[in-house]
Amino acid sequence: MAFVERHNVTMLSGFPYLLAEMNHLDCIPGSLRLLISGGDVLRKHHVNNLLDKAEVYNTYGPSETTVCASYYRCRDGQILEDGTYPIGHPVLGAEIRILDNEGNELPKGETGEICIYGGGVSNGSEKQRSVL
Repeated sequence: MAFVERHNVTMLSGFPYLLAEMNHLDCIPGSLRLLISGGDVLRKHHVNNLLDKAEVYNTYGPSETTVCASYYRCRDGQILEDGTYPIGHPVLGAEIRILDNEGNELPKGETGEICIYGGGVSNGSEKQRSVL
């Protein structure tokens, strides 16, 4: 945090456990406006004390999407029953669908495979599919 303060860092992108460590601090540098979590499941207890100090986003994206394919704003969001934040909405240029075993799109709230489409998926072609 000393480095962040010394260099007036405004955005920090890291993994949930980094934010969880920051969550235990009495204060964070005033320059920090945006905290982005990715790489693992973000839980409420990782960021509950940070939500009033900076904007916090949960991001999701497997290796096939280079960086991230979706984002979720935590401050005004809803926490799932298991205490985690949703993966959210597709980033610009991406499309996310939940499919059954036969490749049919499932209704909202159903469990299935996350399939990501768009130019950000490896090999970059439109409608390239990443099955997770």
